[in-house]
Amino acid sequence: MKKILTRCTFLLIVFVACKKDDPVNTGYSQTTAFFISNKDTIRYSDSSKNAIVTYNATGKKSYVITLGYAFRGISYNDEPVLSAGQQIKLPYFRYYGPYGDHGTETLNDDIAPGSGSTVVLRVTRVGNADFDATFSGKVWSAKEADTLFIKEGQLKQVKLPE
Repeated sequence: MKKILTRCTFLLIVFVACKKDDPVNTGYSQTTAFFISNKDTIRYSDSSKNAIVTYNATGKKSYVITLGYAFRGISYNDEPVLSAGQQIKLPYFRYYGPYGDHGTETLNDDIAPGSGSTVVLRVTRVGNADFDATFSGKVWSAKEADTLFIKEGQLKQVKLPE
């Protein structure tokens, strides 16, 4: 008899926020993510130049949300300009870290079949230069045997696409 082991990774995003790290010399904000995966607390920090949102980056009207090499989400095509109250589905969402490689960041389903995301981004505030949002959902990948559960995710002061 063969035993089949299934492992689930639970991910609780606490927040992603920006603060000035050295406004005199760099002009960039520092973006930091704190979250809990099972019993582990993970901290990810990078310059805002590596934590960006781009619009129409793929030649189509879609958002690409990138936090360094750790997180990446891509929306469906034909998304409107960001506005408060807007919900954006991120069918392509990838988390890469010491606890696994979940999801896919490709728009080509033939490259990573069996991968997917139910992550939804909910825009809560749009300012002149940045926005805030919450997000939640599941991410799974053909590369991993488990599913990544994301709840109570928050993005704070994310630089708007230029």
